[in-house]
Amino acid sequence: MIEQGLTVGQYLQNQRQEQKISLESVAGVTRISLANLQALEEDAFHLLPPETFIRGFLRSYAKYIHLDPAEVLAVYQRQVDAKRNQARDEELVPPPHPSFLKYIFNLFFDFLSTIAGADPSFSKDKAFLPPKN
Repeated sequence: MIEQGLTVGQYLQNQRQEQKISLESVAGVTRISLANLQALEEDAFHLLPPETFIRGFLRSYAKYIHLDPAEVLAVYQRQVDAKRNQARDEELVPPPHPSFLKYIFNLFFDFLSTIAGADPSFSKDKAFLPPKN
Protein backbone atom coordinates (compact mmCIF):
# COMPACT_ATOMS: atom_id res chain seq x y z
CA MET A 1 0.00 0.00 0.00
CA ILE A 2 1.32 3.43 -0.92
CA GLU A 3 1.89 5.75 2.03
CA GLN A 4 -0.24 8.89 2.17
CA GLY A 5 1.50 12.10 1.19
CA LEU A 6 4.00 10.46 -1.18
CA THR A 7 3.95 11.18 -4.87
CA VAL A 8 4.26 8.32 -7.30
CA GLY A 9 7.88 9.26 -7.99
CA GLN A 10 8.80 9.40 -4.31
CA TYR A 11 7.11 6.05 -3.72
CA LEU A 12 8.97 4.36 -6.57
CA GLN A 13 12.28 5.81 -5.43
CA ASN A 14 11.70 4.73 -1.80
CA GLN A 15 10.75 1.20 -2.82
CA ARG A 16 13.73 0.90 -5.15
CA GLN A 17 16.14 2.14 -2.49
CA GLU A 18 14.66 -0.18 0.17
CA GLN A 19 15.34 -3.11 -2.16
CA LYS A 20 18.85 -1.76 -2.82
CA ILE A 21 18.29 -1.64 -6.58
CA SER A 22 20.27 0.93 -8.53
CA LEU A 23 18.57 3.18 -11.03
CA GLU A 24 21.08 1.98 -13.63
CA SER A 25 19.91 -1.63 -13.22
CA VAL A 26 16.29 -0.52 -13.60
CA ALA A 27 17.28 1.29 -16.80
CA GLY A 28 19.16 -1.75 -18.10
CA VAL A 29 16.34 -4.24 -17.54
CA THR A 30 13.34 -2.06 -18.42
CA ARG A 31 15.11 -0.31 -21.31
CA ILE A 32 13.86 3.03 -20.01
CA SER A 33 16.53 5.72 -20.30
CA LEU A 34 18.19 6.89 -17.12
CA ALA A 35 16.99 10.43 -17.78
CA ASN A 36 13.37 9.25 -18.06
CA LEU A 37 13.67 7.23 -14.86
CA GLN A 38 15.07 10.23 -13.02
CA ALA A 39 12.21 12.37 -14.34
CA LEU A 40 9.72 9.75 -13.10
CA GLU A 41 11.25 9.73 -9.63
CA GLU A 42 11.24 13.53 -9.54
CA ASP A 43 7.62 13.68 -10.78
CA ALA A 44 8.85 15.84 -13.67
CA PHE A 45 6.28 14.48 -16.10
CA HIS A 46 6.65 17.53 -18.34
CA LEU A 47 10.13 16.22 -19.27
CA LEU A 48 8.75 12.87 -20.40
CA PRO A 49 7.14 11.73 -23.66
CA PRO A 50 3.30 11.66 -23.95
CA GLU A 51 1.16 10.08 -21.24
CA THR A 52 0.90 6.70 -22.97
CA PHE A 53 4.67 6.31 -22.61
CA ILE A 54 4.60 7.53 -19.00
CA ARG A 55 2.03 4.85 -18.15
CA GLY A 56 4.18 2.21 -19.83
CA PHE A 57 7.27 3.42 -17.98
CA LEU A 58 5.44 3.29 -14.65
CA ARG A 59 4.09 -0.19 -15.38
CA SER A 60 7.53 -1.56 -16.33
CA TYR A 61 9.26 0.13 -13.41
CA ALA A 62 6.65 -1.17 -10.93
CA LYS A 63 6.90 -4.73 -12.25
CA TYR A 64 10.69 -4.71 -12.04
CA ILE A 65 10.73 -3.66 -8.38
CA HIS A 66 7.89 -6.08 -7.55
CA LEU A 67 5.07 -3.57 -7.04
CA ASP A 68 1.48 -3.78 -8.24
CA PRO A 69 1.42 -1.82 -11.53
CA ALA A 70 -2.31 -1.11 -11.20
CA GLU A 71 -1.77 0.51 -7.79
CA VAL A 72 1.13 2.62 -9.07
CA LEU A 73 -0.92 3.74 -12.09
CA ALA A 74 -3.88 4.60 -9.83
CA VAL A 75 -1.65 6.81 -7.69
CA TYR A 76 -0.24 8.45 -10.82
CA GLN A 77 -3.76 9.11 -12.12
CA ARG A 78 -4.85 10.67 -8.80
CA GLN A 79 -1.74 12.86 -8.83
CA VAL A 80 -2.37 14.02 -12.41
CA ASP A 81 -6.07 14.64 -11.73
CA ALA A 82 -5.24 16.69 -8.63
CA LYS A 83 -2.79 18.80 -10.62
CA ARG A 84 -5.35 19.36 -13.39
CA ASN A 85 -8.02 20.33 -10.87
CA GLN A 86 -5.65 22.77 -9.21
CA ALA A 87 -4.80 24.35 -12.58
CA ARG A 88 -8.50 24.59 -13.46
CA ASP A 89 -9.29 26.20 -10.10
CA GLU A 90 -6.50 28.73 -10.60
CA GLU A 91 -7.97 29.64 -14.01
CA LEU A 92 -11.36 30.30 -12.38
CA VAL A 93 -9.93 32.90 -10.01
CA PRO A 94 -10.66 36.31 -11.51
CA PRO A 95 -7.66 38.49 -12.26
CA PRO A 96 -7.02 41.16 -9.64
CA HIS A 97 -8.60 44.54 -10.25
CA PRO A 98 -6.30 47.45 -11.00
CA SER A 99 -5.40 49.30 -7.86
CA PHE A 100 -7.13 52.50 -6.97
CA LEU A 101 -3.81 54.34 -7.00
CA LYS A 102 -3.10 53.23 -10.58
CA TYR A 103 -6.59 54.39 -11.61
CA ILE A 104 -6.03 57.80 -10.03
CA PHE A 105 -2.57 58.06 -11.64
CA ASN A 106 -4.06 57.40 -15.09
CA LEU A 107 -6.79 59.98 -14.56
CA PHE A 108 -4.18 62.51 -13.44
CA PHE A 109 -1.94 61.70 -16.42
CA ASP A 110 -4.92 62.10 -18.79
CA PHE A 111 -5.75 65.44 -17.18
CA LEU A 112 -2.17 66.71 -17.51
CA SER A 113 -1.88 65.53 -21.11
CA THR A 114 -5.15 67.24 -22.00
CA ILE A 115 -3.96 70.52 -20.45
CA ALA A 116 -0.68 70.22 -22.35
CA GLY A 117 -2.67 69.87 -25.57
CA ALA A 118 -2.18 66.15 -26.13
CA ASP A 119 -4.86 63.60 -26.74
CA PRO A 120 -5.65 61.61 -23.57
CA SER A 121 -5.52 58.40 -25.60
CA PHE A 122 -1.72 58.62 -25.27
CA SER A 123 -1.88 58.06 -21.52
CA LYS A 124 -0.08 55.22 -19.80
CA ASP A 125 -1.44 51.65 -20.24
CA LYS A 126 -3.76 52.55 -23.10
CA ALA A 127 -3.42 51.22 -26.62
CA PHE A 128 -2.01 53.51 -29.28
CA LEU A 129 -4.04 53.56 -32.46
CA PRO A 130 -2.89 55.44 -35.56
CA PRO A 131 -5.20 58.25 -36.72
CA LYS A 132 -7.86 57.32 -39.24
CA ASN A 133 -7.48 58.87 -42.70
